[in-house]
Amino acid sequence: MIPKLTDDAIAGLPLDRGRADLLEEIMSTPVLDEPPAAVPDTEPRRSWWVPAAAAAMVAVFALTGAWWAADPAPEQHADTPPAATLAPDGQYVVLDAPGWTLTSTSGSVWSRSVIYDRGDQNLDINWTPAPEYRSLVADRRRINRPPSDGEPLEVLGLPAQMWAYYPDEHTAIREPQGGWAIEIRATGMEESAYRRLLDQLRLVDEAGFEAALPPEYADSGDRDERVADLVAGIQEHVDPLFPDGRQHVITSYAFDPYYLGVDVVSAVACAWFDDLVAARAAGDAGREQRALDALGTAREWPVLQEMTAKGTYPQMLWGTIDLATDGEVPDWYADGLGCAG
Repeated sequence: MIPKLTDDAIAGLPLDRGRADLLEEIMSTPVLDEPPAAVPDTEPRRSWWVPAAAAAMVAVFALTGAWWAADPAPEQHADTPPAATLAPDGQYVVLDAPGWTLTSTSGSVWSRSVIYDRGDQNLDINWTPAPEYRSLVADRRRINRPPSDGEPLEVLGLPAQMWAYYPDEHTAIREPQGGWAIEIRATGMEESAYRRLLDQLRLVDEAGFEAALPPEYADSGDRDERVADLVAGIQEHVDPLFPDGRQHVITSYAFDPYYLGVDVVSAVACAWFDDLVAARAAGDAGREQRALDALGTAREWPVLQEMTAKGTYPQMLWGTIDLATDGEVPDWYADGLGCAG
């Protein structure tokens, strides 16, 4: 258990993708002659990576957002992926359906997602690199008993296969194009409504995707400025911003302001946690206290205060800082907080 983290904070961690993957594994294993009745997972799907790394989301749909101070040769905080690995032109997807709202974008160089919601209904669009297409289909075949191909249909102009988890939960995988396979998963609707929704998807380029974003989201035109503003808010409480006193570049590929905040906060917090661990290993009490003092200001960082309304990353960070203050830096801090590398 993590001291000083509430039950609500733990319950709010992004575990839904893990639940979905676990469900698929369970469905692929042998069953007894009289299996227990299945209990549907009624929570909306969310496209998060494995829970241990759930905080490490770095969205990759657009050009880099970065911040650095006046140092003529700043150190790069994280490697910038080649532009070709981000989003091939024409491979963005938007939903043109009344009442639906884009509520989240997330991902990495290796996977990405867009989430739309309408009340209790959820549409989760996931991109997977083309080389993983066969294994993805093999996993979804196990939804059926015995395992079998999904029902053929067309999605965004290419062949696809559809499976039903439950009468109101379906997924379809589109054949790869432009280096990506696309899976579209929906909850809260019957098959007929799901098929109609698939027909209301369209492929767009980067500009078309950015035009469909909610106004509070960052785009390639203002991401650098937003990152700089977030950094400035932290630096009012932590100076120097990084333990080595050097100027670092903080990069992000996020549209979603929450994940933009995760990228900025993790860059700063992880640097201080790394320094804290090194100080304790070296027996340097002064350096250790300096790191604890910097991390101790985190509850005052404006970006974290804003993020609490949407997710539990702030609570995870604050709880980890509390552990460190009590003398324990957990081994999982790098994964849990989304530290680079």
